[in-house]
Amino acid sequence: AETQGIIGRNLLERLRPEAVLINVARGGVCDQPVLAELLSQKRFRAGLDVFATEPIPKDDPILK
Repeated sequence: AETQGIIGRNLLERLRPEAVLINVARGGVCDQPVLAELLSQKRFRAGLDVFATEPIPKDDPILK
């Protein structure tokens, strides 16, 4: 998986507040714990069609 975690903290922290990250590729492309952390801080928005674990657990932080 050459693309596993390719969108990580370094890239995600560069997104502007008006940015919307859209991932329809594979869930593992984004570092999901980092993504959840930054989304909880309202650093940017995201539209996700895929997750690192599917089906996604109902208590996963990314859903908050």
